[in-house]
Amino acid sequence: GDMVFMPTRHLGLVIGFGEKLYRLFEYGFLHTPAAIIVKADTDNFFCPHTLVKRARELEGTRGLYWGFQHDDEPPRIDEQFVGLSRDVVGWLVSQGWPSPNVVEKEFGGPSIVEWMQSFVNNTSQKLNVIGDNEIIQHHRHNFRRFGLRFREPWVEEQAWAAATEPGFRLCEDAVSYHPVKTAEQYTYLFEHNYLPDGLPRLAEAPDGHSGPAPKGH
Repeated sequence: GDMVFMPTRHLGLVIGFGEKLYRLFEYGFLHTPAAIIVKADTDNFFCPHTLVKRARELEGTRGLYWGFQHDDEPPRIDEQFVGLSRDVVGWLVSQGWPSPNVVEKEFGGPSIVEWMQSFVNNTSQKLNVIGDNEIIQHHRHNFRRFGLRFREPWVEEQAWAAATEPGFRLCEDAVSYHPVKTAEQYTYLFEHNYLPDGLPRLAEAPDGHSGPAPKGH
């Protein structure tokens, strides 16, 4: 099906994110043969062809810990997009939840940092941290490189503007863009940035406006 509900002990925001993250990886490991299992937030805008291309380049990397990397020590991949190789997820699943090596730190990011340290300390494998910050776009860290102007990224009423370069397409240079808060913003990014060969452009509005609908429409 298109939607699977994970059984967890917690409801609500910022409660038990570690367990929720673990359950997602567990499900992916048990129900798919995927070499790389990615957890991503629902407010990500994905570029499928660049995502698949990059995943294939990384396929076969053991000890993979992949996503947008923060300047933290030990290394931390932001939980809005985090990919693990199958060997890492298999080790997590073998430990069970909860366990001394797979602990809850409330947020998903800090939880997985602890898990990765346990993985290194309890196996003979090296952790391969790949921070794809140039192509996995997160908050305001590097959106301006792509010419996108906005206020605080978590405000849904943020001002969206077209990219500054003619013919700009986000999906020629990126795997994902986070956060995207409204259907209008998804439509806008799709129209302007994800137009594979053979896919017709969505019809423009009668006034010629091809961006998000004005507020109230």
